[in-house]
This record gives sequence, C-alpha cells and structure tokens, in this order.
Amino acid sequence: MPIKGTDALAAYQICINAMTFLSLFGEPLSQLHQTKLPAFLDAKDKKSTSSTMKSVLTLACFTSIGVGLVTLMTLAFGAGAFTSDPAVRAIVNSVLPAVTMSVISVILSVTFDGAMLASRDFTFIIVVGILETAMQLLLLPHCMNLSSVFLSFMLRQIIYSIAVLGRIATGKGNLGKVLAVQRG
Repeated sequence: MPIKGTDALAAYQICINAMTFLSLFGEPLSQLHQTKLPAFLDAKDKKSTSSTMKSVLTLACFTSIGVGLVTLMTLAFGAGAFTSDPAVRAIVNSVLPAVTMSVISVILSVTFDGAMLASRDFTFIIVVGILETAMQLLLLPHCMNLSSVFLSFMLRQIIYSIAVLGRIATGKGNLGKVLAVQRG
C-alpha cells in the first residue's frame, strides 16, 4: 500500500511504537556484553571473551526469535486495542513480516553493539552508524510502502551486524585482536 494519508500514518504509529517497545528487550543482552567483556578484553583472555560472546549471542538468537513472535502476535491480534478502523488494521497486518524482522534484527544488532561498546571501539561505532544512517536516508525516498520503510531499518541493522562480524573476523579493534590471539 502506498504511504499516503492518515490511515498509513496511524498504522505507522502503531507499528513503530510496538517495535520501539519490544526492541528494548535487546538492551539487557547489550548490557551483558558491556559488563562481562571489558575485564576479559583488558586481560586479553581469548577463552573467556569467546565463551561470553557465544553465550550472549546464543541468548540473543533465542530472544530475538521469541520477541519477534511476540511482535507478530501483538500487531496481529492487538492492533484493535489501538484502533477500530479496519483500513488501519489492514495496513498494520500488511506490514507484520517487515516489523517482525526489524525487531529481530535490532535485538541482534544491539547485542553486537554491546560487544563493541565493551571493546571501546567508539570510532568504528560512530563511523558505521553515520554510514548506515546515510544509506537509510538515501533509501527512504524510494520506499513506496510501510513495509519498505521498516525493511530499510532492518537493512541498516543487518549492515551494522555484518560490519561488526567483519571487524572481529579480520582481527581489527580490541575485540577482534583479543579473539585473534593464538594460544599455545
């Protein structure tokens, strides 16, 4: 559906509020990284860093899927609590997959962001954040429906997650350097 009129705006408000609220469930995972990893990174403890990353990312995968399902159910069955307008509810139903995938991607990227904050790789975080925001701003004028707006946000989160994984895999930044250390 094209992005026009008050129906689309009302549907967007319902979806963005649900997405914003439910995305907050990723913050404790970010905080886990931020509280556990600094000591391991400072000690250059590859084993503990790797173990913590694996545990938190496993939790993030299950949490993101669970919260994604809650997002889907909330919007599919709860939109009526926010509007009685059938046109608005139809638009909300049409964007369910995009909003759900956006919530899943934001929970995963927030988890990665916690690891990057723990490693104090602030320049990387800021540069990638500016680049991904610019990319989304360039995409938004081409978004013809609400699904594509939410998918542009999801793409932004995926790009950040891939950039973090690439930085770690190439041994760059404090986190990448610690995980690249060979023991033995």
